Amino acid sequence: MSTRTDDIERRAITEFLSQRTEEAFCALFDAFYIRLCRYFCAHDVEPAVAEELSENVMFQVYRHVSQLRDGRSFYGWIFQIARNEWLQHRRRLASELPTVAYEPIAGHLGDTLDSGERLDADGPFREWMQQLDETEGEILTLRFVEDLDYPEIAEILKIPVGTIKWKVFNAKSKLAELTGRKAVKTR
Repeated sequence: MSTRTDDIERRAITEFLSQRTEEAFCALFDAFYIRLCRYFCAHDVEPAVAEELSENVMFQVYRHVSQLRDGRSFYGWIFQIARNEWLQHRRRLASELPTVAYEPIAGHLGDTLDSGERLDADGPFREWMQQLDETEGEILTLRFVEDLDYPEIAEILKIPVGTIKWKVFNAKSKLAELTGRKAVKTR
């Protein structure tokens, strides 16, 4: 998994925030689309729906970039938009009847998602996340799957940084009991 300080992402962010052109947005889209799809798939969203939600997030980024006060908080801002999109999706699901599934996209982006970027639906990750409450699962996904810092997570969830750290510790302790391993302290 690439780190969050990937040069492509940083360059795309800087270029888009300074130029705000369609070309700069396309580079930003390419840099973040797969990552957003992975975020939604980690929240048990079907891959085709994850693609649609990711497009919605990027559309919101394009439309509301003027609301971003500080470019250094871009990661927190984009994942806050993603979280809001996910919550809206959950509310829509709760209120509507089941529908026919979408066909997954073909080509490069579909192949990239299928090549390991997506979390395995039957793997232990899902099973472990189901043992945690919703907030703990969200925090662990943002921290360890999306590699966001504690202040960025605090900004997204509107929770103090100390509470984020405490919840990470408690969730890791729960998971350690499940896996039979000793909890390891992280940064």
